[in-house]
Amino acid sequence: MARIERNRQLYYTEGNTVRKMAAPLERPKRPSSAPREEERRERRREHRRSYRKADDLEMSLPYVAFLFVMVIMIVMSCVKYLDMNSQLSENNSKIATLQTKLDTLVTKNDAMEYEINGFIDVDYIIDTALNELGMVVAGKEQVSFYNNTPSEYMNQLNDIPED
Repeated sequence: MARIERNRQLYYTEGNTVRKMAAPLERPKRPSSAPREEERRERRREHRRSYRKADDLEMSLPYVAFLFVMVIMIVMSCVKYLDMNSQLSENNSKIATLQTKLDTLVTKNDAMEYEINGFIDVDYIIDTALNELGMVVAGKEQVSFYNNTPSEYMNQLNDIPED
């Protein structure tokens, strides 16, 4: 509260118009802050020195050995990762090559099968079966048809005799 009153005396003039500016009251000057600043700087320097000493103390031999082991493990992990990545790329290229070979073989196999089926003479096979092997063509009375619906099923009670 006292501060507000002091500011009012320094910077304000009562009334609705101000004809001339009131001269501000002079503030008492503080003692020079140079010695204080020097003390602060010195404390900061001392704090930095002690901080650096603490850092130097933390880097003991077991700590350095631990860091060294960790760095070695990280480097080994990176090398292993790169090795596995190269193996994966190599296996993918082998798979692509084998897939191409498989497609080629399937195409050749289909062509050979078509060619073989082109040489089969069905009429010759039927003639040989009827005349030389004694095959008899089944008549209409020997063929039975069974119409079923999807919900029905059939049980086979006996084996079909082979004659």
